Amino acid sequence: MSFDRYGLTKRAGDDSGKPLQYVVTPERGWSMNCFACHGGTVYGTPMAGAPNNRFALQSLTEETFKTKLRQGKPPSRMDLGAFAIPLGTTNGTTNAVVFGMGLMSARDPDLNLVFGPPKFFVNHDMDAPPWWYFHKRPTMYIDGFAEKGHRGLMQFTLVPENSPDFYKTHEDNFRDVLAYITSLRPPKYPGHVDPTLASRGKVLFDQTCSKCHGTYGDEWTYPNRRVPLHEIGTDPVRLTALTVEDAGIEAVKRSKRLGLWNFLDDVDALIKPEDLLKAFRSYSGSRKNFEAFWASSQRFMLRWRKLAKTPENRTRRIQQLASLASENRKLPGS
Repeated sequence: MSFDRYGLTKRAGDDSGKPLQYVVTPERGWSMNCFACHGGTVYGTPMAGAPNNRFALQSLTEETFKTKLRQGKPPSRMDLGAFAIPLGTTNGTTNAVVFGMGLMSARDPDLNLVFGPPKFFVNHDMDAPPWWYFHKRPTMYIDGFAEKGHRGLMQFTLVPENSPDFYKTHEDNFRDVLAYITSLRPPKYPGHVDPTLASRGKVLFDQTCSKCHGTYGDEWTYPNRRVPLHEIGTDPVRLTALTVEDAGIEAVKRSKRLGLWNFLDDVDALIKPEDLLKAFRSYSGSRKNFEAFWASSQRFMLRWRKLAKTPENRTRRIQQLASLASENRKLPGS
């Protein structure tokens, strides 16, 4: 009954009765994982990466909180957090960006905890995107809000129990998570497909729909097009809610004081430094391959080169980037 009421699913090939959406400890404690929003079903089968369009997190939290009160048990961190940040106003949507904003508001730029009254944000929950499109896109979230990268996944672990050292020691784990999500592909349709209708539909799709949705097959394309808000006519709350305020403004001021505000402008603009261009000339095909990588991957590698702490380390990184590019390979994690 609880699975149906709260939109939980069983784990594929697992008869333990534990939900896909939670890690269950030996003490029978539940801890939410990524599949809470990204572990839905496809034609009734639990599927990793499918949007969980039945997940009722707000209802689950409210009702377990009431039960705890009746039993005299203390509330959890999520019980209390739900008073400041709604967990979702509709079953199946996710308030992920606002979760990240709330967690980040309690940290300084060095990820140290900052204690103070809770901050309130404009709620704007959205549909969770399917993970099997992730490999095509240079951005995260269904509207392309943030550049794709493993650190974007780490924001949801910024609970008070995790110190700044947690992120230094676990960063490679999140690179692995990013690689896993990138490896997923859409499930095959299990029903019958009329080849004649499909052929006619493909022509129409390629002529019209592919302008936004791209094409499929071995030589697929994905334009990553963003339709202007005034043209698509959707609710502007997402745009108007994401203002720079409080801790964000302080972080900007501190960055400017330290001379870091424009430090990575050349990286953002994909400007290749002369020392890297010189290394490319020593490795056949390296520059062509490097510039064919996604912009987000190029920025990752250019940033990695620029953040080297010594000239010797920078030289080693430059040679490594050129060597990898000559083999049409990217730096791991990019």
